[in-house]
Amino acid sequence: MAAVRNAHNYIAGIFGAKPPRRSFSLKASSEHDDQRSVDGFVEFNPFNSTDDILITKICSTHINTVSSFDYSSLFAIVKNILERSTEIVDEIVQNKGNPLSTEKKALTPINTNFNAPLCSLRQIVCEIMSCDNQCGPEAAHKTTMSILSKLSTNSWEAKAVLALAAFAMEYGDFNWLYYQTQLHQSGENDQEFVRSLGTLKRVFVFANSSELLKKRQPQAHFELKYLNDLIRTALQVIETFFKVVKLSAKYDLKGQSALPITIVVYWIIITVVACATTVTSLTCEGIDKTTQDLHNYSAKLGSILEILTERLNDLKEKKEEADRYWALKTTFENPTDNVEVLNAMFLTQENVVPLIDCHTNTTIDIEELRGLKVFLLISGLDISHDDICRIEKVHKKIEEEKVEGENEEYKIVWIPIVENWTNENQKEFERVRSKMKWYAVKSVSRTVGIKFIQEEWHFKGKTTFVVMNQQGKVENSDAFPLICLGGAEAFPFDEEAANRILEEVNWLKTVISKMEVEHLKELISDKERHIFLYGGTDQEWIKNFEGMVKTLVENCQSEVKISWFCVGKTEKESKDTVSSEFWSGVEHLFFTKVNNKKSDFVTQEIQRLLSYKYEEGWVLVSKGSHPVKSGHGVTILKALQEFNYKLEESTEVIDQDRTFTEIFLECHEKVVGLFGERCCRLHIQGFLGKQLEEKTCAVCSATMEMMIVYECCHKGSNLAAHR
Repeated sequence: MAAVRNAHNYIAGIFGAKPPRRSFSLKASSEHDDQRSVDGFVEFNPFNSTDDILITKICSTHINTVSSFDYSSLFAIVKNILERSTEIVDEIVQNKGNPLSTEKKALTPINTNFNAPLCSLRQIVCEIMSCDNQCGPEAAHKTTMSILSKLSTNSWEAKAVLALAAFAMEYGDFNWLYYQTQLHQSGENDQEFVRSLGTLKRVFVFANSSELLKKRQPQAHFELKYLNDLIRTALQVIETFFKVVKLSAKYDLKGQSALPITIVVYWIIITVVACATTVTSLTCEGIDKTTQDLHNYSAKLGSILEILTERLNDLKEKKEEADRYWALKTTFENPTDNVEVLNAMFLTQENVVPLIDCHTNTTIDIEELRGLKVFLLISGLDISHDDICRIEKVHKKIEEEKVEGENEEYKIVWIPIVENWTNENQKEFERVRSKMKWYAVKSVSRTVGIKFIQEEWHFKGKTTFVVMNQQGKVENSDAFPLICLGGAEAFPFDEEAANRILEEVNWLKTVISKMEVEHLKELISDKERHIFLYGGTDQEWIKNFEGMVKTLVENCQSEVKISWFCVGKTEKESKDTVSSEFWSGVEHLFFTKVNNKKSDFVTQEIQRLLSYKYEEGWVLVSKGSHPVKSGHGVTILKALQEFNYKLEESTEVIDQDRTFTEIFLECHEKVVGLFGERCCRLHIQGFLGKQLEEKTCAVCSATMEMMIVYECCHKGSNLAAHR
């Protein structure tokens, strides 16, 4: 039985099935442990072998060819024969010699144009039905390897079906003849013909009244019933296996290995050999005739069938999900009704959309959303208090619009993205929604809507706000950056509102106004003040930059107002609140412009600043709230050095004709001309791009954060850095 556990473990691993309900251990074994010597010949017992050794032996018999064989049509024939044969055997065992029933269940129609490979089948019959065949797994393995060698050019699926078909020819003959002898419907001459043929086939071993055979009958019936059950299992295994192969070609179960066709086919064929040997033994004379022990084969196929069934169920779920997903995409491509779209997104197995009013804690019928504009608030359970406050202002605006008698009505629906609804997650959901006054969808982790949100709307964990009109058409796939930028004033978050907000906004002033740094707000309110905003990942660079700015202040005339403010470190894991607020504001502004197809000078400047976010140093120079220049820390540092050189040569560099800003830009241009621009790397996290495959960290096994990086080192232009 150790070998049975070994096979189950192997199949489970490569079929990617769930952990078995029982405990299995992999048997350590060497090739010599799997073999024993009999009369000078080394024999192999597959039940005591490791699967790696077994697969090596199996694969040595196979020759890859492009030949094709209609094994599906042959299997349909084989299935009919074996299903009817097992029915007859059931009656033999149950009726104990009494007349058999003439009522049988209908069989599957077959392809009558199919030409069976009779020569190949007869060759296999000679192998499996030989009276010289020995009992035991060693002999069965030897016969199996011989069959595999004869079928070396066939596909693995065809090998299994051909072996089963050869057995079905003999087993079907045997049972059909016995069935005919019990009908008593033929004429006397026909009956003698059937009896004569049956006598040659020894089908009367189960009904003969001789004392010797009467003593053998109970044991024979027991063995025949066990054989019958094993044949049914073999049919189930191969039928399930073919379904798995077919679905696996279309649907991918991520993280699960490819199918081990060789191991499944081997155990089907060796089981067929064992069954054939048992039939031969049962029809031989002598009460003491040894029969094949089928228990190990039954356990082995049972384990394989369990894993195949789990795999098939997973694939069926995948297919159903793919069908629903395709239907959802089709619905979104041609929307006519928002309720129809929302039903397609969030309908559960109970055919209910679990919608709840967070304010009154009552269940809501989704029909209440029909004919309304719907705002879908999408987030994890970790949605921030600030984000909830932003949406609260939008909700208040909606209520005001309703009071003022606007024609259109709006509803907000929160969609929490949760992978698994544990008790802890359910409690967190209840806690978060208690802070909300709008609707929420709960327990949606298993719906195709979540997959659609992640793949089509590129949700990566950051709060998203989707605007959907009455027909279910998406008017804005993410208005949240616009909300962060313009607040409730950006209502109703359509293209017209976005254009209005973007035209009115001073982007730097807007970003800083959202930050809780009063000193910085005061600095940018002074229109004559020159401000250096800076940060980076390298503390040494930050220290050097601050020293250079202080030198600049000392060299400039007192009437030139210069200030500097460190935004903070921008390492990916940094918890710096000021830095987080600053970059969050910049990103929201950038993606609002991108979502609205804005590619103006301001958008380019914001993108330029974002491309230096994770560099060792970056600088944004402004005059008041108006940006002057942003750049890589190394470039800006050299520009300030050049500026200081000019000031050291003459204190009258800055005058009415040449302002501080003009001289700085002149120095910056000179540095770029000498050294070029540093590479730009734009990190896109949680907004744009197609769904990416998740990866696990090789160190801590956590799911790695996904990010797209666009890089340009200005190759081929005169801006390329001379490094």
